[in-house]
Amino acid sequence: MNAWLVALPVGIPFLGFVLLFMMQFFSPKVLSKLILGFISASLMSAMGLLWLWMVWDGSQIHVVEYQLYQDAHYQFTLAFLVDYISLSFVLAGQVLALLIFRLSNLYVVGEKGYARFFYTLFFFLTGFTMAVLSGNFETLLLGWEVLGLSSFM
Repeated sequence: MNAWLVALPVGIPFLGFVLLFMMQFFSPKVLSKLILGFISASLMSAMGLLWLWMVWDGSQIHVVEYQLYQDAHYQFTLAFLVDYISLSFVLAGQVLALLIFRLSNLYVVGEKGYARFFYTLFFFLTGFTMAVLSGNFETLLLGWEVLGLSSFM
């Protein structure tokens, strides 16, 4: 299995966060289309991950994605674990995020902090998905720290 397919539910919200952060001064109409596109793509990637998991006979999928740091005694890797529990949480989180994005888009349009609200939500979704799909303690802590930073923002 390609390891990047497992990382898509984490990567798409992060890409949405980065693009929204850079494009925060665009018109709300453009940002609204961008927001809806990224949250829909994130939900579709989670549904694709569910399909992949079912193709693999519902067994655990453990993917060591990227090695971020290594020395003689320690290596820091991003690892993801996909099973029925993590998939149910990811799908529930993605659906809730879609609902929040969709409903908030109706009453936050035109407000001063419009873009900031949505890129903070994308950052939160990135941390949530990373924490839920974490395959090792380091990835769990990284996801938890992203959640904490998004709460602080």
